[in-house]
Amino acid sequence: MSDTHPLPRISSWGLHANSTYLLVFVDLDVLYGENLTVILHWYQPDMAMHHPDHPWVEPSGRGKGQHGEHIAEYIAPQPPAGSHHRYVYLVFEQHEEYTFPGCFRHIFPKTMDARAGFNLRQFVEVTGLKHPVAGNYFFVKNDDAATGTLTSTVSTTSPTTTWVRSAPCTQPVIATATTLLGVQQQHVRGTRGRQTIM
Repeated sequence: MSDTHPLPRISSWGLHANSTYLLVFVDLDVLYGENLTVILHWYQPDMAMHHPDHPWVEPSGRGKGQHGEHIAEYIAPQPPAGSHHRYVYLVFEQHEEYTFPGCFRHIFPKTMDARAGFNLRQFVEVTGLKHPVAGNYFFVKNDDAATGTLTSTVSTTSPTTTWVRSAPCTQPVIATATTLLGVQQQHVRGTRGRQTIM
């Protein structure tokens, strides 16, 4: 598990040298209260290939937008003792008109409450991003015995619903994005239970 703690390098294999990219890194298997949900572990815009001899993309500096630096800092995978979680990286091409949507500014603190229920579908629609151009996934297993020191108290029942929190966006940030339905919470059928942790 400690192999995942340093900030990862993102391969540039298959990416264009003159393009800018945006990265989203999520944990798919978190139990938050009574609900299975997604946790945002890292949001990094403005990634590009800066050195031809380095096979990875790196941040270019400050994020674009009106709220200063738009980066949700990296949180290393830490599944609860006795469990394993699925982690997914998605890389999107960041178009020239990209602006960080202010309705998602709640994601910046490195806390469970800020990052729980990240609604990737809504984020993509509001920002006008297209399909991911690259991605990867891995599992992290924590074989330590459960001690209760890293997990919060949760129900022992298995949740049957996946919860995502819709951001309070009233309209798309750019014209190519799809209009949202204004739903505050969205429920999708699911089957697995996990403990709460980032």
